[in-house]
Amino acid sequence: MRLRQPARAVAAYEAGLNQWPSEFRRDQGVYYGRLARAHAATHALDQAVAAARVALAIGAETKSSRIAGELRQLTGSLSTSQRHPAVASLTGTAPFARDSGLMRGKRTIWGGRQQVRTTLYMAALVASRFNPAIK
Repeated sequence: MRLRQPARAVAAYEAGLNQWPSEFRRDQGVYYGRLARAHAATHALDQAVAAARVALAIGAETKSSRIAGELRQLTGSLSTSQRHPAVASLTGTAPFARDSGLMRGKRTIWGGRQQVRTTLYMAALVASRFNPAIK
């Protein structure tokens, strides 16, 4: 990714992850996070979200801050794609209805990943205060 060749990075990460020993669970999570970033850079958002979900599951299992760091970097890449349904669902910014029978409830955002949603909120808050184009 540092060489700005995300398509080659995707191929390398996928080949490496297939051969990775299962004992190195945290490292697998880090590389799934990097794979998600590479997919996001190639605009393959469904694959990016799928890899991010695997990384999040491994991160929750291992409590790894390295995986969280990789996923924080991913949120910057995905923040421009919030209209994509898989991205909105992953980040917890998709509106969900609270309907039952004839009752129609208020549409609110919930679910998804609290950490990702918080990171996106803080980035949007800072941008709305200090970026003249957004003010």
